[in-house]
Amino acid sequence: MVENSPQSTDTQTKAEKDQKNRVTGLKALNIAIEFGFIIVLPLLAFGFLGKWLDNRYHQHFFVLLGILVALLTTGVWFYQTIKKLMKDMGIK
Repeated sequence: MVENSPQSTDTQTKAEKDQKNRVTGLKALNIAIEFGFIIVLPLLAFGFLGKWLDNRYHQHFFVLLGILVALLTTGVWFYQTIKKLMKDMGIK
C-alpha cells in the first residue's frame, strides 16, 4: 500500500485552492457584468422609448417617465438577482 506524502497533499491542496480562487473570481466578474447590464439595459430601452414618444407627441415628460420606469425596473431586477444569489449561497 502506497501512502501519499505530505508534499503531494499540500501541492494538491494548493492546486485546488488556486482553482477555487479562479472560479470565485470568475463568478464575481460575472456578477459585476450582470449588474452592469441590469442598470444599462432598462435605462437605454426606456430612455430611448421616452425620447421617441416625446418627439412623436411633442410632449416633454416621456423621457422622465421612461427614466423613472427604468429605475423601478432596475430596482426590481436587482432585488430578484440578489435574492437568487443569496439562495444559491445558502444565505436566508
